Amino acid sequence: MLKLKLLILMIFTSTSHLCAAKAPTSDEVEAAERYFTSPISMKLWRASINDKDAIDRFFETLEGNHVVEPLSSKPESVVVTYFVRGSNETDYMMLSGGPDFFGLRFKKFAQSSIYFCVQTIPIDASFNFGINEFKIQYMPNNIIEQSMDHIVDGVVVAPDAPKSEFLTESKENLYLPMKETRIKSKALKESWPVNLYVPRDLDHSKPIKLLIQLDGENFNKPFNSSKPWEAWTPLPTIVNNLALKNRIAQTILVLVPNQGQRSTILLKDSFSDFLALELPANILKKLNVKSFDGVYISGPSRAGYTAINTAYRHSDIIAGVLSQSGSFYYTFDESDANWPIYPKYEGHLLEQIKSKKFTQQRFYLDVGLYDLGAARVGANRQLKDILKFNGAKVKYNEYNGGHSHLNWRQQISTGLIFLLKPNITTN
Repeated sequence: MLKLKLLILMIFTSTSHLCAAKAPTSDEVEAAERYFTSPISMKLWRASINDKDAIDRFFETLEGNHVVEPLSSKPESVVVTYFVRGSNETDYMMLSGGPDFFGLRFKKFAQSSIYFCVQTIPIDASFNFGINEFKIQYMPNNIIEQSMDHIVDGVVVAPDAPKSEFLTESKENLYLPMKETRIKSKALKESWPVNLYVPRDLDHSKPIKLLIQLDGENFNKPFNSSKPWEAWTPLPTIVNNLALKNRIAQTILVLVPNQGQRSTILLKDSFSDFLALELPANILKKLNVKSFDGVYISGPSRAGYTAINTAYRHSDIIAGVLSQSGSFYYTFDESDANWPIYPKYEGHLLEQIKSKKFTQQRFYLDVGLYDLGAARVGANRQLKDILKFNGAKVKYNEYNGGHSHLNWRQQISTGLIFLLKPNITTN
């Protein structure tokens, strides 16, 4: 923030490119305040009156395509101003991400190729965003050619956004190095790779829990190993840190990859049967463990559907579920597909579980308020109510975020503590 303030000060006090300009009238200032609705955009307008290059210089040194500023009138919110450079073919720019579900249209700084838009968000929000450029070309014979390019990806993290304390690797590791093995499956009619993360000093005299993480290839990377909007969830690090602080019971972690088949395999009952009937039994045998004090399944998005479906089909085996931004709007009716933004029909799984008792199971559900509206937030609220009505122990969390690991990795430890804390037993 200090670096940004110094940068803005340098730009606004620059004596280069100065030209004599008439001071704006009160009417012009009022018009500018209606158009430039954030402090930074208003400052840039004022700077550009006497320095035509001020806006371009500011943009060239801006990191992240946006500026976050406090709102004195709304201390529970901040204002975000996004910036992008247009081209000769730009018709308009659109922002996607955050609380404005249908996007925000950019405005243009006059006499400049820089566009901006302003968004007010909660002070604890965090989400991915993208900027799309809509182009237009005028061709001979009254033909107009239109196109769209996705030109920017980024993340917004407001000052009070959740920040998990369990994401950074510790010097001490209670677990053995990750080990890959394969499970022969009759349900899938093939062998399936999994990665085992096992405590170094596994105590067979104490209860042992099994945590199955779906989409496993996306939960085994350091969270800062890639661009912020591509970041994954470092689940082994999180599990080790929770164990070091005695926040979870003795737990074996199994990362189950989707093998590039998540659009198909995750919705199949055969995959749920593999997860409940075959995977735990094979792990018991491989590790010479007598029994598990609870088998738990965790998954985001479509894998959240898989986790709930597995608990529904095998309630005698699955002790609990951790679902993040679960997708529960699927109807499997190819002739009349459920449009996920405004689903016309109730999801197939939600209909099924209404008649199922869940008195012996625990569920942690979370979902971002900027995640497909009625499709995910609405369906997750409905699932929460159905599970509670049918006797399940449920912890439910909504947050100011979207559909990404940017949010999931900050929330998942809360779910793990709820499901796996040491004083919870299934015996």
